[in-house]
Amino acid sequence: MLFVLAVLCLAVFGIQGAEDKLPSYLRDTFEEINQQYNGNLKWNECLANKALEEAVNPQSVLAYLKIRGTKKFSKKDCSTNADKVRAAFKNPFDRMGNRVIRLPEGTIYGCNGVVDTDAANLIFTVACVYNNTKLRTVRA
Repeated sequence: MLFVLAVLCLAVFGIQGAEDKLPSYLRDTFEEINQQYNGNLKWNECLANKALEEAVNPQSVLAYLKIRGTKKFSKKDCSTNADKVRAAFKNPFDRMGNRVIRLPEGTIYGCNGVVDTDAANLIFTVACVYNNTKLRTVRA
């Protein structure tokens, strides 16, 4: 009986800490958000991978500009993942959108994120990383 209880506790706590990469179809949402601020940006898959690192481990990636956001949603919230990404980025882009506007032509970027769960919530953590060869490059 004690063994069963221990296994159940481990299963519950393991599920609560589950962290999953956001689906790749959300790239369109990331591009849409960024195009609202600067139409000269170019998507870069390598930087999307760096953005995933930044979402999971803040301050782990060196870049000219980084924007990161986290927002908690109830598991009962039936809005789309795209809407949740927009909501997670709303405040960070309100604060830092002017920096994105001023990025020069030729700037490359990538965005990514993870969704984490606890007992009642989904926690979206998203990040975008921007670089330009004239500015500063990402640490490999």
